[in-house]
Amino acid sequence: MVWVFAFDAVLSDDEQARLNALARSHAATAAIRVNPRFGCTYATVEATEEGAFEAITSAYPGARGFSSEIIALAIEPEAREALPLLESALRGPGAPVGVAAVRRFDEAIRIEFDARRTSLDVLSALIDVELRRFGSPVRRTTVLSDLPLDVQAFVAASGLQAPEIDRTRILESLVERADL
Repeated sequence: MVWVFAFDAVLSDDEQARLNALARSHAATAAIRVNPRFGCTYATVEATEEGAFEAITSAYPGARGFSSEIIALAIEPEAREALPLLESALRGPGAPVGVAAVRRFDEAIRIEFDARRTSLDVLSALIDVELRRFGSPVRRTTVLSDLPLDVQAFVAASGLQAPEIDRTRILESLVERADL
C-alpha cells in the first residue's frame, strides 16, 4: 500500500524524524521531500499494514492523506497574470477528474494529481492552453513529491506507449534488488 501525505508547511528535521519513526513503528517506510521554496512537504509512505495511514493522519491532523499515488507539481508560469485562470481551470467546473488539489503559493500553483486518472499529457495540454491565452506557454515545473517505482513505471509506460514497462524494468529497482 502506498499513501501520500501533503503538508502545507516545511517540516523541521525533528518533525521528519518523528514521522519516519511513526512509519517504522507500523512496518512502513517514508520518503520525505521538503520544499522550502513552495512552503510544503510531501511524504510518500509504503506500508504492508493499514494502521500506518490512520496513525499518521491522527498524529498530523493538518496533513492531507491520499490513498492513491499522487504526484505533486509546482507550476511557475512566465506569465504570472495567468495564475488565477490556470488555478480555476485545474480545480473549477470541468477540471480533470484526477486533480486532487490545487493550491496557490506566491508566484506558483501546486497541483496534486493521480496520474492513473488524469495523464500528465492531459494536464500539460490543459496548462499549455491556459498559458497560450497570455501569449506564453513557458513555465517552470518542479516535482514536489517522491515518486514510487510503480508510479515511475506507469508514467514511463504511458508516455512511451510501452505497456510492458513495470517496476521490474526500472534501473533503480534492478540495482536495489541486486544490493549494489
